[in-house]
Amino acid sequence: MKYPLAALLLLACPTALLAQDVNGVGEKGPFDFDFEIEAEVKLRYIPLTNERDIVLKDYSEYEGHPYFEMGLMAHLKLFDRARLDAYPYFWLSEEQTMARIGLVGEAKYELLEDYLEVGWSHHSWHNADIDTPNNRGRSQDALFAKFNFYDLELGDSDVIKFYLDGRWFTHNGEPIEVKDVYGSGEPKAVAEIALPIRAEVGHFDFGLRPYTQFAEGVRRYGSSGEVVFHLSKTFAFFVDGSFYTTNAPDNEEIYMVGAGVLIKLR
Repeated sequence: MKYPLAALLLLACPTALLAQDVNGVGEKGPFDFDFEIEAEVKLRYIPLTNERDIVLKDYSEYEGHPYFEMGLMAHLKLFDRARLDAYPYFWLSEEQTMARIGLVGEAKYELLEDYLEVGWSHHSWHNADIDTPNNRGRSQDALFAKFNFYDLELGDSDVIKFYLDGRWFTHNGEPIEVKDVYGSGEPKAVAEIALPIRAEVGHFDFGLRPYTQFAEGVRRYGSSGEVVFHLSKTFAFFVDGSFYTTNAPDNEEIYMVGAGVLIKLR
């Protein structure tokens, strides 16, 4: 495995803050300081995918795909309605070398409690294998607003939530098309609209997120979903999947199916 020290640092740094809770006493307003942090280790096996595991401009003679993912999901509460989420992760390739390191993050604020959330999202990923040329990477930044427009209550604690999620990319380094060879000036998405659905039923959590991305003359259509079974307060199994394609000629569908465990750190 390449860069083992970098991987350890990537996953270990946030754990230094775990188990911190400096909450005050009494009722709090939306801007009262209310610090909490929790985290989950995610171990994910990827048995089915045609997603490329590294960033290249020419994939015509490349067939590498991710095989395993490991990451740490950290959730930081700053104020009553303000939160930071971060997910540093890495991919192992089918050759058991580290192929990608990445970071997914969100800073969000509940503008209308239980109804409207606004914030900023980030995703960056880079080649980790030293054999890949130029250690290329890409990143995306977006402003978003997420509206919970309907809750379907199934019982005392079971509920299905429906959302409208709109995003505007302030920066996007990811070409919207799916091609074997990329040139300069490829079109990139400027906006995204999604209709997420979240359900909590007994020990199960369900999630589905169909979306459309918009670029000049091109649309990307996709969806992601997951099923999580909570075996205990600290351990859960999950199965997830995703796919996307575009309306551009000769673009193929990119898919990924994974399964694994979540281990909550307390």
